[in-house]
Amino acid sequence: VEAGWRRRSPRSGWKKSCWGSGAGGMSINPALDEHTDDPVCMENERLVLRREGVELEATIDGAQHRLRGFAVLSNLRIVFVATDPSAISAVDLPLAHLRDESFNQPIFGCNNLTGVTAPIRGGSVRADIAWKLSFREGGVGTWLPWFFTVLKVMRTHMEAVAVGQASDLPVPSARAMRQAYVDPADPTRLFLPDEPDMDRSEPHGHDAEHRRPLPPPAHRAHEHSD
Repeated sequence: VEAGWRRRSPRSGWKKSCWGSGAGGMSINPALDEHTDDPVCMENERLVLRREGVELEATIDGAQHRLRGFAVLSNLRIVFVATDPSAISAVDLPLAHLRDESFNQPIFGCNNLTGVTAPIRGGSVRADIAWKLSFREGGVGTWLPWFFTVLKVMRTHMEAVAVGQASDLPVPSARAMRQAYVDPADPTRLFLPDEPDMDRSEPHGHDAEHRRPLPPPAHRAHEHSD
């Protein structure tokens, strides 16, 4: 995918979008949907979760950054989107380039997820990004299982690629997402897939509406019995 210019929102003006292809290339300011600020999906990508109230601390090309915003998890990457961006409006963290991931529960402070994301050749970042995502609002009982599940799927796929037995990267099914366990203490929202096994009577509008997050878990727990 070639880099391009796009208008993100009136508050941030024009932002340069640079992103990779395939399993996702680490980048700064990836393309975002102008209506929702969610990341624009790449080929074979499905958005899974959106989590508000997240803080990102990251070392990017030797510079320290601390930003507040929300995080979106897809089957390819984590995208952190700053709610009050300056030079950085969003950061791509591809799962295929992630190592040393760890979930931490400090005695003092917020639950957090840490990791190191390696750069790719030709990307907009030259060195490893060491990062920490702190969950400042609520629990992680929905986010955490989904994160480790999609990460495992990615790594299994990469092992298959290495031995020449790879097929397309699997994506979470609509049924699995509708029936997923949700933690009432976790404000994470699940995205509603537009799949054949969904109720065909659901309205189909703008593409952004196909990928809108479902209501918070506490308000939709009853939906998982269908």
